[in-house]
Amino acid sequence: MTAHMADNLMQSVPTNLNTSYSSPPVTVGTPARKSQPLEDRLIKNRLGIYSALFLALRAKHPPTAAHCLRVALGVSKWAAMRRMTETERELLEVAALLHDLGKLGVPDRVLQKTEELIGNEQSLMELHCELAIEVLAGAGASPALIEVIRTYRSRVDGYANALQDSGPTAAPAQLPLASRMLAIADAFDSMTSEQPFRRAMSREMAINELFKNAGSQFDATLIREFSQLVTQPLGELDTLVGKRWLNELTPYPTPGFCDTSAPASSGAMQTLIDTLYHHRLLEAMNDAAIYVDFDGRVLTWNRAAEKLTGRNSASMLHQTLSAEVIGLKSLGGGRLFEERCPIRQALKAQVAVNQNLLLVNVDRRKLPVNFNTLLVHNAKRELCGAIFMIRDTSEKADLEEQVQNLHEMATTDNLTNVSNRAELSRYLPEFVANHLSSSQSGSLIICDIDHFKRINDTYGHPAGDEALVTFASILKQLSRDGDMVARYGGEEFVLLCANCDNASATSRAENIRRAIEATPVAAISSQCMTASFGVTEIQLGDSDETLLARADRALLLAKDSGRNRVVQLGRCF
Repeated sequence: MTAHMADNLMQSVPTNLNTSYSSPPVTVGTPARKSQPLEDRLIKNRLGIYSALFLALRAKHPPTAAHCLRVALGVSKWAAMRRMTETERELLEVAALLHDLGKLGVPDRVLQKTEELIGNEQSLMELHCELAIEVLAGAGASPALIEVIRTYRSRVDGYANALQDSGPTAAPAQLPLASRMLAIADAFDSMTSEQPFRRAMSREMAINELFKNAGSQFDATLIREFSQLVTQPLGELDTLVGKRWLNELTPYPTPGFCDTSAPASSGAMQTLIDTLYHHRLLEAMNDAAIYVDFDGRVLTWNRAAEKLTGRNSASMLHQTLSAEVIGLKSLGGGRLFEERCPIRQALKAQVAVNQNLLLVNVDRRKLPVNFNTLLVHNAKRELCGAIFMIRDTSEKADLEEQVQNLHEMATTDNLTNVSNRAELSRYLPEFVANHLSSSQSGSLIICDIDHFKRINDTYGHPAGDEALVTFASILKQLSRDGDMVARYGGEEFVLLCANCDNASATSRAENIRRAIEATPVAAISSQCMTASFGVTEIQLGDSDETLLARADRALLLAKDSGRNRVVQLGRCF
């Protein structure tokens, strides 16, 4: 192959990662594309029988497949420049082609959204790495390939932590070289390609953005190398890469895959449910829930179990459970002998028990309880363990539940289900005092719906109520644990951001603003609202009144300057 032919090859392939980086982004997968057979040949040469994985991704979302191919060709060229071994280079190329494979499992409504992702949409998108690992493992991917796919996504959190562990100038050994290279090439191509929600950056702007995050998200030494790769003419490398992909690659066996079959996992989505959703449910339960394995060792001890027994989770995990450990007695206060012990009956006799007992907690308080067992079997109907549910049946428990219900009624806005103004007035002075005494940053965001009166006048008050509910739900969805969302009055809401400085709070307010203007409200003919925001940070000498007043001034400035915007007052670190 001549140099001229190789140059033609690289121009035919949709790539931002070639020498010029000037070719426009192209959607792969359209039958009319002249370069389609060439792309198929490139993929077949590199992936062999595993080309079906890439082709499935292309059928699902052509722009993602085009991105993967561009990144693969780019890192192939980079590997040549670094003179990496053939084994290292092959692994990097295959990882680049398949690094976004998990987007097969991302819902179309998220993958094809034309605005920036928000809330749970971002969570679903972030799941794609786990999905990719699941598919690759089922296809027989090698541990080395799976490790590269798993760790290239660590650039946001894991890289900074690994860098800190390794010293300010050392590359973190915890992250493979291929992972760090893939992270940079992936980010660069994403920034320099047109996206539905933003324009493409120039090469120079993208390189500057990479350097801005050197040491926190990306390897600084590798960014300098990559900068040379994309800014200097390296025509000889283009020729070598073209020759390699078209003529030299032998698809059998495919690098990064093993001949042996790998067991499939239970599913990344199921893993998400089992961890986030299941954990949230367990911690919110009023009944004690204790999970044990076949031998009676404690696997889970929820918050209600801690409260009921007085024994904390950390001390109970992996302990062998017994009636004595929990403090279970007969209703008369006598010891439960083996034949009457519900734990033994469940695990030894495999009998599900539902009976009323007495529980003596660590404070020696005696509580009547209902003890219920659920047996856990595997697919072969073999006993794997049990779940023990314990409910406090005393009048005190009923009274506490009533008190909790009354507390929620007294502190919650009955329309929007966020905190009401009375609860905000109670909590705000404490919020300010705690942050001042701890020297931690804390911020307040005040916001309201633009032209809310017009909504009521045009569509009626029920529509206005729905707009308020939608507005509050977005605020709650985009708040963090430890924050407070409160209805201040009318269409005005306050968000207290714990351990959050002015810059971070302003960024969060901007995210909320964008989410609101992109969320249709059915009651107002499926139109979207807009909102204005005032942001400020707690400053030395602040009180709850001064903090709220400063945020309110910022909100008025946002209104006066045209609405649908965020204005911050005070320090910005």
